[in-house]
Amino acid sequence: MTATSSLSFENAASKGMIVAWHAAQAPDRLAISSEKGNRSFSELNAQANRLVRVLRGAGLQPGDGVALLCFNRPEFVETVMACQRAGFRMTPVNWHLTPAEVAYIVDNCEAKAFIADIRLASSA
Repeated sequence: MTATSSLSFENAASKGMIVAWHAAQAPDRLAISSEKGNRSFSELNAQANRLVRVLRGAGLQPGDGVALLCFNRPEFVETVMACQRAGFRMTPVNWHLTPAEVAYIVDNCEAKAFIADIRLASSA
């Protein structure tokens, strides 16, 4: 039994590891179903882990802020899960905002990282 599979549901939820708990219980079960793509719990967990490693590799520490400008798609959920797991503060930025509004939010949320969908580059 792995450390993740022996984690209680309540303890997993308190540590931002709820997706890891579900991945250990039912790895192939559908976690996200959307027009933009589907993710099983194991895929969602793996993507969240990858993003945690990338952000930590960039020097982020628990408590640091991450701003996210993204369409409504699976990557949004992956980023939320990664931030919860790593203890980062996440500020979602609405993709309907003007570039000036996006800039205001990003400038004032004290984010140490800004993640944006490439298709929204003109807003960033």
